[in-house]
Amino acid sequence: EALGASSAIVTKIAGSERLRIDSNGRVLTGHTAALTKFHGPYSTNKRNPHIQVNGTTVNDASLSLTSWDNNVVGYYGPALFLAKSGSSTIGTNARLDNINSILGSIIFSGDDGDEFIKGAMIQAAVDASTGGNDMPGRLMFHTTADGAQEPTERLRIGADGTLTKYWDSSTIQAIFPGSS
Repeated sequence: EALGASSAIVTKIAGSERLRIDSNGRVLTGHTAALTKFHGPYSTNKRNPHIQVNGTTVNDASLSLTSWDNNVVGYYGPALFLAKSGSSTIGTNARLDNINSILGSIIFSGDDGDEFIKGAMIQAAVDASTGGNDMPGRLMFHTTADGAQEPTERLRIGADGTLTKYWDSSTIQAIFPGSS
């Protein structure tokens, strides 16, 4: 059902709305308007995710990627791709060559009564020089301390396998060096 040229496309089943594509192309379920109160990485706020799944239970507000294949090879399992290009033009490729470039973030947020505030975050970043078929990466785990506005990096797994624990802003401990 189209709701006017500048409105939305709505899919209803038995009279109940099940899916909406708003005038900005955002895909919504469980709500009639896109939510815009998400805090993103690096103190950004008012983020407006392109796909939003809303609900009051895990059955309503969840996402499943399921592979139905009994093959042990990882190629046949489900996957979620977070990808970043060095190009600013959609559809073209350019090597991402900036060390520390964030490859992607998974942000865990809670509602403070006004906005969804970050409680924890996992990020992947470029860890060393890149090249053809070579993208050295690291994983960083951040948590937000009581009373803090932003998550702080607490644990890092480097491209060389080094596991680093951040005790506070001045104390760093390499727990398991990657090279022997």
